[in-house]
Amino acid sequence: MPIIEANSPELTELIDEAAPVEQLCTGFQFVEGPIWNPKEQCLYFSDIPANIRYRWSPDTGATEARNPSNRGNGMTYDGAGNLYICEHNTSMLIRETPSGERTIVASHWQGKELNSPNDVVVRSDYSVYFSDPSYGRLAAVGIERQQDLAFQGLFRVSPDGELHLEADDFGQTNGLCFSPDEKLLYVDDSPRAHIRVFDVASDGSLSNSRIFAENIGDGELWHGIVDGMKCDERGNIYVTGFSQNTSGNLGYATIKYAPNGNQVWSARYDTTNTRSAKPAGLSLDKSNNVVITGSALTVKYDRNGNQLWTAPYAGTALAADTNANVIVTGFGTNFNTVKLLR
Repeated sequence: MPIIEANSPELTELIDEAAPVEQLCTGFQFVEGPIWNPKEQCLYFSDIPANIRYRWSPDTGATEARNPSNRGNGMTYDGAGNLYICEHNTSMLIRETPSGERTIVASHWQGKELNSPNDVVVRSDYSVYFSDPSYGRLAAVGIERQQDLAFQGLFRVSPDGELHLEADDFGQTNGLCFSPDEKLLYVDDSPRAHIRVFDVASDGSLSNSRIFAENIGDGELWHGIVDGMKCDERGNIYVTGFSQNTSGNLGYATIKYAPNGNQVWSARYDTTNTRSAKPAGLSLDKSNNVVITGSALTVKYDRNGNQLWTAPYAGTALAADTNANVIVTGFGTNFNTVKLLR
């Protein structure tokens, strides 16, 4: 069972603790990047090694949505329902309209190919921000090749389509998210084991970079790095990573930070302290309950860090639908995709 260490008291109502399990589909190699489409009431996700993006709905089950998919990773929607996809194989950020028309949003910086766009967020004025680490140039999750750029940057595409380099001093950019008022942008620097925060100007430009939270693990990729990140409507930040408890034992954890950077709670994912069980994906439901999946199981916590339920389903990523049900993309022998009811 995961260990929870609360650092600050917060009260909230609990949701239904029952967690019946329904298997949605199976037979994949390595699934990633799930995103729920509220209009279509369906889930999109990618099987990266198979190079296929799938669509799952209760009526049709899992069907191919795009083949090949260019090994897409992070995805998000804008207010018009356009889908933005970070593609590893092409080193491009792509926008797809609801009708399926594809447009290249970004592919090069000053004549050089981007590394491998990884995660993306869209501001309400349609400014697009994305991380560009080198992870997609590894053979396991992309096409092995040398970088053209000499840095792993943070980019912005303004509403007029112009590409701006906002920062080039990261070890590896990764997950990113806005504050509720969109005046702050949080960005992971995975090998440096910290989260940075920027002020967002009215024109979308970033400034005043500073450390928001640090020492989240040791920055080693296979030890568990700061990666998936979300922000709730109160400005609390949720991030996957690696932590040390009050007894000095290391373990993989998801950590919640208040807007001022103070740690509110951490939820230990592994009780054995062997570093064998690693969290991989994180999502918030509409009540700001936190769901975590990884190499061992899927766990749901309330906003205070209290465990609501666990399910024996390992996964690489997940999403919560509008009814707070959780869809987990699989990990392990069968690489199942399952739906965990709230």
